[in-house]
Amino acid sequence: MKSRLLRRIPKSGHVKTPGVPVVSVLVVLLFAMAVGLFWGLYWDYRQTLEKAGGRLQLQVRAFTSAFDMAFVGADHTLHSVREEMERYEGPIAEMPGLRRLMFRHILESSYLSNVSFYDPDGSTVISVGEGTGSDGMPVSLAQMFDQRIQSQMNVRNGHLSAAVLVGRQGEEPLGVLVAELDREAVLAQLETGGLYSHQQLFMVDVNNHVEAIYDQPDAAEAASSLIQDLHLAGFDTRNQVIESGGRLVAIRQVTLQPLRAIAVLDRRHVLIPWAQRSGIAVAGFTLLVLLSVAFMRYWQRSARREREANNELYRLYQAVEQMPSAVMVTDLSRRITYVNRSFLERSGYRLDEVIGETPDFLVSGHTPAATIDHMKQTLERGCTWEGEFINRMKDGSERIEELLISPVQDVDGRVSCYISIGTDVTEKRDAEKRLIRYREIVNVSDELLAMLGTDYHYRQVNRRHMDYLGLSREEIEGQHVKSLYGQQEFEQEIKPFVDRIAQGERIVQEKWIEFSGVGKRFIRVTGKPVIDAGETIDTVAISMVDLTERRESEEALSLSETRFRALSENLPQGLFETDSEGQILYANRRCSEIFGRDLKELDAETWVSSLADEDRQRVVDSWEACIAAAQSQWSSQARLLTPQGEQRWVAISAKRYQGSGHGLQRYIGTLRDITQETESRELLERKNIELERLSTTDMLTGLSNRANIEYVLEKEVHRFERYGACCAVIMMDVDHFKLVNDTCGHAVGDEVLRRIGKLLSQSTRRSDHAGRWGGEEFMLVCAHTTAEGAYQLAENLRQKIADTEFPVIGEKTCSFGVAAIKPGDSVRELLSRADAALYRAKNAGRNRVDIEVLN
Repeated sequence: MKSRLLRRIPKSGHVKTPGVPVVSVLVVLLFAMAVGLFWGLYWDYRQTLEKAGGRLQLQVRAFTSAFDMAFVGADHTLHSVREEMERYEGPIAEMPGLRRLMFRHILESSYLSNVSFYDPDGSTVISVGEGTGSDGMPVSLAQMFDQRIQSQMNVRNGHLSAAVLVGRQGEEPLGVLVAELDREAVLAQLETGGLYSHQQLFMVDVNNHVEAIYDQPDAAEAASSLIQDLHLAGFDTRNQVIESGGRLVAIRQVTLQPLRAIAVLDRRHVLIPWAQRSGIAVAGFTLLVLLSVAFMRYWQRSARREREANNELYRLYQAVEQMPSAVMVTDLSRRITYVNRSFLERSGYRLDEVIGETPDFLVSGHTPAATIDHMKQTLERGCTWEGEFINRMKDGSERIEELLISPVQDVDGRVSCYISIGTDVTEKRDAEKRLIRYREIVNVSDELLAMLGTDYHYRQVNRRHMDYLGLSREEIEGQHVKSLYGQQEFEQEIKPFVDRIAQGERIVQEKWIEFSGVGKRFIRVTGKPVIDAGETIDTVAISMVDLTERRESEEALSLSETRFRALSENLPQGLFETDSEGQILYANRRCSEIFGRDLKELDAETWVSSLADEDRQRVVDSWEACIAAAQSQWSSQARLLTPQGEQRWVAISAKRYQGSGHGLQRYIGTLRDITQETESRELLERKNIELERLSTTDMLTGLSNRANIEYVLEKEVHRFERYGACCAVIMMDVDHFKLVNDTCGHAVGDEVLRRIGKLLSQSTRRSDHAGRWGGEEFMLVCAHTTAEGAYQLAENLRQKIADTEFPVIGEKTCSFGVAAIKPGDSVRELLSRADAALYRAKNAGRNRVDIEVLN
């Protein structure tokens, strides 16, 4: 967002020479800045003292807490040991395990350094811990015997100790048990460092006796001064900080004892950084005033120079406003405190959606975890980190940003915030990827590509070019052309070629070139100038395509075509090529002989009109269907009429192939004269039909013979087994037929059989199959017929035969046996039952129909 200061920058060309109002405003501004500066220095002064007081408070609180814990531990030790000593009835010096008991308590407490027992005479009876072996009871403990004080805490000469009076009830005291605290262990709980180097720590008892805790040279003087300046009786147990005599004093009551801890810090040491900052600020402000005066004088002397300077300032302002880098500032809790306009425009967020939030809303989840860990470790060390993040924008898109994150330290040297400057490198990375892909495409290209300077030095080549030269990239790029191709080739071919391209000409040549890596190759060389942004040509692009295989293929193709035409002209069958419209593109000599026309007369209309009228439409429809369906093969047979009136049978076949043009379909085919083959095949078919008829027909009656009847019956039995289709058989025998042959002759008998066969053909259905079984016996296979239906048919036939007048013999009768198929029947079983029914009819008097016995 545009700041108020930047909005005050004048536009270019609108700067006026300053006058009295400008000078007045500047003076007022400097005065206001001076007031603000001195107020700020005073505020900084108060803040510095308050922070130092806070540190003193923390020190006193830490010390008193440690002191309380230490005395609680000491009190527990003294009471535990005293109870054991008072229970023992003998001399304390002879008490078994006393030393071990004291030593155990010292080990259990981290604050105890020594436990000792003194008798009423002040002699040391037993002492365990640091300082063991010292003789005599401290003077401060002697009053415990005189006044019968049961317990006492002592702070003397920097030593901290607790004591209890040991004595059995009703007896004189046995002595004093003393537990001395480890001062260093208590002081270890305090903060150390430069901020506490001039601090003094004291303990004050109820008698206002002051003891220094630190061994400091001026501790005695400080304690005396402290007693004079402070009215200690007025303090309670609360933690307090006061200023007294040029010092900061923090006082806190020890919770469990009538003692107070006092921390003292000389204010001069506290205010040294403030004085330095104040000096720098005042010096800076003084320098600012001096510079302002000098600048005003200079501005008044040269309005033009001032105008130019303001114009430069305006241009700088425009540059800042249009800077593409996004800036973000976060505090130590990672809350965003500032973003610039580029950040908002790039991310799509509003200012109120960003300020106070953590940058987690930018996390896309695609930044490698190692990058995030490295950033955190670098910033924790207080160093500047630079790397790339993949961030998600408000619209869901992801952008690659190059970030520079730097910790910003305050005047105390502590990190106060972090500044991130991000540059969107998404397009750059995409461009780098595309450049890599383009380079790889160039490298895998089959063409030989090179960039050549107008000074005839190689600037860049692809991998194919290196392979043909048999050299590495380092051996080619930067080298002069003549060092690779020789002086003669350079002067005669390459130099004129490059010079023409450098003049703006585009050249294409095809020629044989000798390469050191692959030998002599036939190459198409294309050269064109590369024009830079300045409309000058300092580079030419060379593209070379190896046409050696194509050249060899063309020569081989020419030879192959010659061979093909020689072979085609001597083939015994016609060979032709046509397009999808039926236009003849090529035909050999044999095609001309079959059509009876000259090759020049063969076209789409000629070959169609040469077809016989009976075949023309069929062949044309078949050809058009093949074209429409884009079939790969087509064949047909037809009759052909030559101009001489001769009819020929021809077999035409064609196979589709892709022509050289896009989408162009061609067909190549053969044409054979099959007139003789066709006539022979028709004759053979007629003879086969006749043979088949003779093999299945009874020559006398024209009905099926026995073999055909058995074949039909087997099919009906199979159909019944598979589909359950019923069928029945009728077996018929001419009554007394032998008598006809014996009395009238075989000619009359044959005529009777022919008449009966004719009656069977006329009186049965198309699905019924009648045949001569043998001699005077006939058989009918009735498909889809039950026994009752077959019986009815047999009865009708019997009646018709009986009513028929036969030549010579007059009337004649027949006997019938009927049987229907049953599950599990074979042909033999079915015929056996029909034959049995026939014999029953003959034995019952003939001229009757008998049916098989039904269960």
